[in-house]
Amino acid sequence: MERMEEQTRNSTMMMKTEDLAKLEDHPVAKLFPMLAGELRATFLATVREAGKIEVPVTLIERDGKQQRLDGRNRVALALEAGVEMIPVEIFEGDDTAALALALRRNFVRRHQVPGQRALVTARLTLKPDSEKCNLGYTPISQADAAHMAGVSRKTINVAVKVLKKAETSLIVDIEMGKTTLAQVSDYLDNQAQQKKQEAERRKDEREQAKRNAAAKAADTSEPDEGADPPDEDDAPMGEAPEPDGEAPDAGPVAEPETTPEPEPEPKTKAKKTSKAETKKTTKQKAEAEHDAPLIAKKRDADAVDAANFAADWAIGKADDPADLDRFRHAHARAVADPNAFAILRQRMTEGAGVGNGHGESKDAKIARLEQKVEQLLSGGAILIGETRTPGDIAADIRDALGNVKAERLGDVLIGNDDRADAWSDASHQDAAE
Repeated sequence: MERMEEQTRNSTMMMKTEDLAKLEDHPVAKLFPMLAGELRATFLATVREAGKIEVPVTLIERDGKQQRLDGRNRVALALEAGVEMIPVEIFEGDDTAALALALRRNFVRRHQVPGQRALVTARLTLKPDSEKCNLGYTPISQADAAHMAGVSRKTINVAVKVLKKAETSLIVDIEMGKTTLAQVSDYLDNQAQQKKQEAERRKDEREQAKRNAAAKAADTSEPDEGADPPDEDDAPMGEAPEPDGEAPDAGPVAEPETTPEPEPEPKTKAKKTSKAETKKTTKQKAEAEHDAPLIAKKRDADAVDAANFAADWAIGKADDPADLDRFRHAHARAVADPNAFAILRQRMTEGAGVGNGHGESKDAKIARLEQKVEQLLSGGAILIGETRTPGDIAADIRDALGNVKAERLGDVLIGNDDRADAWSDASHQDAAE
C-alpha cells in the first residue's frame, strides 16, 4: 500500500495564520478534541516563547475547497500567540487515506491510551447522522475499528456503549485523560443496575397494593356467621303490632341495641428486605459513588512516581522484563494526570537523546522525535496493513534513535501497551541473532 508520506507534497509553504483560521476543518479532524485546560496553557506558552510554529499544518482539498486535515490546534494557538505565518503542506490522498493519516498522527502525538483510541474509532461505526458522529463517512465494522485502534473488539463494544449512553461531559473527560473508558463503563453499569432495582421495587409495591385491596374487598363482602336469622313472626322494624282490643301493659322500655364495632382489618406485613439484599444495595451504591467521575474524580497520590517509573522502563533504566505489568499500570496512571504526563513526556524526550543540537527548542525536540517514530510506524500493521513484523519495526526505531530500548519508547508514544510483549520479545531475538 502506498505510504502516507508519499501522498503529502514534500515542499512546504508559508501561509498567513488569519487565512488558515478562516478555513473549515476536515470531518476527520473533528474526531479529536481541541486542547483545553493546563495542557493548552502549556503549549500556548511554548508557542509564545518560540514565536513560531515549526510543525506544518496539513491541508486537503475537498469539494473544491481547502480544509484543515491536521493542525487545527496549532492554528488556534498561533492566532492567540500573535504568530503571523505558519508552514503548511498539502495532502493529496483521498478521504480513506486522510482518515488513516489523521488517526496515525494523532495517536502518536497525543499519547493516547487504548481506551481513548477505541473511543475515536468507535465513532466511525455509528451512523453518519448520529449525534455523536457526523463525519459523512460510511460506517465501518467494529472489527475494522478495533484494527485501526490496535485494541480488542470487546473494547470497541464498550466504547460504542459509552458513546451512546454517557453524557457528553463524561466523554470529554475520557478524551482529556481525566477518567478512563473502563471507569465510565462501570459507572453506566451501576446506574443501570440501580434503575433496574428501583423499577423492581416499584413493581413489588404495586403488586402488594393490589393484594391488599383484594383482601379488603373480600373482608367487607362476607356475611357475619354469628348473627341469628330473623323470626318470621316478628314485626318488621318500624311497624306497630296489630291491636287486639286491649291496650298492652306498658312494660319497661327496652334499650336500643348497640351495633357491634367492626373487627379491625388484618394488617398486611410489608415485604421486608433481607440483610443480604440491603448489604448488596449499599455496596452497589458505594461502588457507584466511588466510580462516578462526576461525583468523585480520584487522583492517585503517586502519579509522579508512576511517570518516573514508566520513563525509566521505556528508556532502558529499568531492565527487569518482569516489570512489564507494572509499567503498563504506571504509564496509564501517568497519562491520566496532566502533571505526571508532562513529566513523562519531558523525561522520555531527554532520555532518548534526541534533539541535543544547539539552538533547538524543546518543542522542536519533541516534534522531531515524534516525527521519527511516526515515520517508522507508518508502515505498521495497525493502520496501514503492511506485513512488517514487530521485530522489523523495533529494529528500525533502534537504528534511528540509537537507543536499545527505543522500541518501548515507540510503544509509549502511541499508547500501544498491548504489543509491548511482542516488541520486547522481538528485540531480544534480534539481539540474540
